[in-house]
Parts: sequence; C-alpha cells; structure tokens
Amino acid sequence: MEQDYILLYDSDCGICSEAVVWLYKNNYHRHFSILPYYEFNFLNYPSISIELAQQTIIIINKESGDCYTHGNAVILLLFVMGGNYRKISKLIRQYKLTTLLNSLYKFIANNRGKISELLGFKSCKIRT
Repeated sequence: MEQDYILLYDSDCGICSEAVVWLYKNNYHRHFSILPYYEFNFLNYPSISIELAQQTIIIINKESGDCYTHGNAVILLLFVMGGNYRKISKLIRQYKLTTLLNSLYKFIANNRGKISELLGFKSCKIRT
C-alpha cells in the first residue's frame, strides 16, 4: 500500500517516539511513511528546514507537496486516521480551536524533555 503522507518526527523525543509506537501498534502507520527527521532527504523539499523539523512534527502530502506543522499537523493526522479521530479534527476546525491547539503544541514541544521524564518516556537529549 502506497502511503499518501510523509510524517517526520524527532526520534530523540520521548513523546514523539511513543506517539510513533502508538501509531504502529494501532495500525495507523499504513497512511504514512514515518521517518525520523534525520533520515529525511531535505533536498527534495527545499521549503522544509532541518531547524523546523527539530521543533515540530511535520506531515507532507506526497501528491501536493503541502507541509503541515505543529497543531495543524496534529489535526491532519487525526483526520487521516479516520473514524472518531476524523470527527475530532473536524470539531477542532469547526470551533476554530486551531490557534489554541498550536499554542498547546508549542508549549509541549518547548518542554518535551521535562514532560517525557514526567510521563516515564525516554527523555529527550534536548534539555528543556
């Protein structure tokens, strides 16, 4: 099965790594080519920088080349997963909660080392 999206994540982040494990365990990986960002060939997508990939999950639509980051990537992820997750993504958009989700995402990303440790995940190499 050809995946329609590329999902880039920080494999040094405990939260990110656990999320990817969950995607595989629940068979949602079938929609995505999932790669740690350091394995990605950025030359094929010059609008995406390594610096950006170090800060956020990135989902790329392979067909259109559109790139989604932060909370917008989470919304797309939920939508593609389907079922109740798709309903949640639609509610977030309908009630214009994207800005709130982006703020929450950035807070978690900026504190991911501490949050990973609190949750018992492998801690990030990046100290927050």
